[in-house]
Amino acid sequence: FWVACGARPEQVLILGQPRFDVYCSRTEAADLSVLGVDASAGRPTVLFLPYDLDAYAEECSLGAAHRPWERLHQETESVLLDLAAKGEFTLMIKPHPQQNASQLAHLVNRANHVPNTFILPTAVDTRSLLLSVDTVVGFQTTAIAEAMIAGKRVLYTFWTENVKRV
Repeated sequence: FWVACGARPEQVLILGQPRFDVYCSRTEAADLSVLGVDASAGRPTVLFLPYDLDAYAEECSLGAAHRPWERLHQETESVLLDLAAKGEFTLMIKPHPQQNASQLAHLVNRANHVPNTFILPTAVDTRSLLLSVDTVVGFQTTAIAEAMIAGKRVLYTFWTENVKRV
């Protein structure tokens, strides 16, 4: 990333991913009730990590505002909201801190009145959430690798022709 942004390769030293340390201790699990999440019903908990619809589009020469992941995101969102509404699980949606505001507003409007669904603040530490849930759903985020390291079930959304092309 930093080389692509202009840093000289000889000045970049990769030491690893320090965010992974918390998964060895497993002491940083979030108290979901503090976040307003009612996880007491005995339903499985699912954390959805939404993403920007234009993420990496410019780097892949698709151009800004191409929205290559729009269909993928909408289909994922619809299925998760439908299943949460049916009581299949408690759904937590933790937007990315840099997520596009209009896309986030659309998601909040869709999810706001769906039973068993909670929109979390963007500032919540994702690591503690990963330790607190049963399953993580996402695309194009290091949190997917972190969830695997934490021993969680992971659903990596990966379909549509744009995914294959990019």
